[in-house]
Amino acid sequence: FKIVNCSSQVNIEVESVRYGTGGICGTSYGGHIDGCENMGNIVGKGPNCGITGQLLVDTKILNCVNYGNIEGTNWATGIGRDGNTEAVIKGCKNYGKITGTGDCAGIGLAMIIANCINEGEIVGNRRYDSWTGGIALSINDKDKIIDCVNKGAVTGGEHCGGIVGKIYEDFVGTYSNNINAGTVNGVAGSEINAIGKD
Repeated sequence: FKIVNCSSQVNIEVESVRYGTGGICGTSYGGHIDGCENMGNIVGKGPNCGITGQLLVDTKILNCVNYGNIEGTNWATGIGRDGNTEAVIKGCKNYGKITGTGDCAGIGLAMIIANCINEGEIVGNRRYDSWTGGIALSINDKDKIIDCVNKGAVTGGEHCGGIVGKIYEDFVGTYSNNINAGTVNGVAGSEINAIGKD
């Protein structure tokens, strides 16, 4: 299926959703979402995301923008979250404030995240095992983060980075040409704090 050039201005309050709530789409099984924008706030329990709550199979999210403030108990993101599949997020932007009592990121989680920008404030949990990233929650295996920019203030626990919260030991993918221009836990952005500690 395709969702193209759609816009949402609806505020959503979530009681509890297992797989995710999104401003444009809840869960996508191989969908193509292009040129959409969310301006509504999404708050409550669950993995809440500005565009799509969960990306399955080979879902592609392209050229989408989130302006809404997103709050979630886990995996709160500005754009969307991959369910361990081959999802792609390209050319997307987040301007909203993302707050997670668990893991959270400005853009999200996908096998490929490219040409994305975060300008929103990212506020993650301060506990040791949570991931907070200006762009991505984490990357492992053959994932790719390419040509992304974070300009937002990012705060969180030990796994907190201006670009990505955590890179796993099995990572053999691509991390290249990313710029961390926001602050990380109050410290000016740099290559050093672009990636959270292992």
